[in-house]
Amino acid sequence: MEKSLYTQIYVSSWRYNVWPKVTIGHFLLLLSMVFCAVLNTHAHATERVKPANGDAYAPPAAKYEVTIERNVMIPMRDGVELATDIYFPTDKRSRWPVLLSRTPYNKTRDRSNAEFYAGQGYVVAVQDVRGKFASDGLYTVSGGSREDGYDTVSWLSEQAWSTGKIGTYGCSYRGENQYMLMAAKHPNHVAAIAEAGGGGIGSAGGYYSYFGESAASGVPALASGMGWFWRSGLKHPSGQTKKSSEVEDWNAVYNHLPYSDVIREFKGPQTDFDAYTRDLPAGTQWLDGHGFVRDTDTFRTPALHVNSWFDFSMESVVFAREFMEKKSENRAGKNQYLIASPAGHCDSADLKAGDQIGDLPVGDARYDYYRLYLDWFDYWLKGAKSNGVSEKPKVTYYVMGANEWRTAEKWPPVGTEYLAYYFSHDDADRAGHIDGSLVATPPTAEASVEA
Repeated sequence: MEKSLYTQIYVSSWRYNVWPKVTIGHFLLLLSMVFCAVLNTHAHATERVKPANGDAYAPPAAKYEVTIERNVMIPMRDGVELATDIYFPTDKRSRWPVLLSRTPYNKTRDRSNAEFYAGQGYVVAVQDVRGKFASDGLYTVSGGSREDGYDTVSWLSEQAWSTGKIGTYGCSYRGENQYMLMAAKHPNHVAAIAEAGGGGIGSAGGYYSYFGESAASGVPALASGMGWFWRSGLKHPSGQTKKSSEVEDWNAVYNHLPYSDVIREFKGPQTDFDAYTRDLPAGTQWLDGHGFVRDTDTFRTPALHVNSWFDFSMESVVFAREFMEKKSENRAGKNQYLIASPAGHCDSADLKAGDQIGDLPVGDARYDYYRLYLDWFDYWLKGAKSNGVSEKPKVTYYVMGANEWRTAEKWPPVGTEYLAYYFSHDDADRAGHIDGSLVATPPTAEASVEA
């Protein structure tokens, strides 16, 4: 039916002498309009409508079924082998681009993200870092992040099922070790999505992020640092006497002196916490010896830097994007992007309409991270040049209060005004206790605040 209708219209146009009046110029113009429309349609075909019920975006439907090869032992340069689960799309195609995520938290916990990417046409390798779970070797915080990451990328790029193009992804520790791997400049590491990776910044810019955030002052961040070491920094899990969840009196833990031996004193596991804290306030010997990013590092990998305003490493992630933009040796310098959401640690993709952080409502801050991440990897690893990645603004950020997404070409945005705020105290309170509010008026000379 459709064919006969088309034929009738075609014949009719000849019958009424319409076609002969169309010049070659008109034809070329019409053809170019159709071509541009097709390109524009393709460029925006990946945009998805926000879920009407206010839920967070769900992952796109899988294109392929997925199979898993577990505990593939990948050799490192010193002979240590690291256990890696490899997820394959089930398809007749023989070679695929590869995505890598390296974790200290047990690779089996990262199955959902791996299956998501594999279902979209990537081989995905999820690896237990050195000394953790099924991997060999002795665990040290971020130990081998450069060397082991580099050797793993080499192995993945050499496999018969690999195209040789390797991307990396992951949040927190998995983002931090991407920064360190990027500094190793492996030629096959062609794209990265580092979420909340600011803890990977060492002496660069003087940040010493996360565990090193106390390096300059010598004051350790007990709540985050010591707690993490106790829960996740175990060197020998089987030798742990008391888990952090079994501690009965955390006040006693936090008030214990000397703090360098607090985990050992309270029957916790063997960790690097004592070595880390004993190196403060200098901090540099321990941190710089474990691959954290330094001022002398340079880069070659395009990257999405993703974080949230309520994450402890937001400032260093903003710094990382700018630092890598300036210190990249090739096109990577023009391809460093920042996404900043109003969420907690690694929670950006889970935001729903009407969510609040603590007592602060943040409106509808949903963002289609799944689509963005696929477009990013498709662009760099599959050559999908019409999905809008290259035209994306360098900074996409959510403005709380206004509750809207905005973009800029650098941070801070042009026209930014800086305002100073001060802790307030009740003038009627002669002791000068802080009442917890912030005001724009500076305190008077007579005002005193009790520590």
